[in-house]
Amino acid sequence: MSNQRWLMFPAAVLVAAQVVHAVAAQALHLAAPRPTNGGSAVGTVVGALLLVASIAALVGAGWGRAWARPLLRWTGATVMVGFLLYHGLPFETPLTHPYVGHSVGLVPWLAVLGTIVVGAWSFVAASPGAAVAGPPRSAASVTAMDITVHGTVVPNDDPDPRLQE
Repeated sequence: MSNQRWLMFPAAVLVAAQVVHAVAAQALHLAAPRPTNGGSAVGTVVGALLLVASIAALVGAGWGRAWARPLLRWTGATVMVGFLLYHGLPFETPLTHPYVGHSVGLVPWLAVLGTIVVGAWSFVAASPGAAVAGPPRSAASVTAMDITVHGTVVPNDDPDPRLQE
């Protein structure tokens, strides 16, 4: 598996994390709807765009395209910072939907925190020269042995006369 195709793994996890968050958020809003300040759809629209970008990075990595790495790096960073600002700021505006100070429950918090961590991991995995950007390889190993025989006498009890020198 090439290093480019190895990026399919963080890209797929990033897509899955965003989908899990979307499902958890929908379940939260259906179970306990709370009004938002102005009813802005910024989170939904930007979230959908980032999900499409993550899927594109996944497909590009699967095809071995060079643009998949910078796209995954950019998408991972944007998801990480976006989720942190959108849900982590303690005040509500048309551009935020804070969980701080609201009883949203454990599942949405875990979905947000997990998505932030996966976004950070995707950013690092897609960095140029990242150690995690390739499949695991076994380490090369060379063993040297220096054997010196100094005047060793080995008894020869073989009856074959050809060996009796």
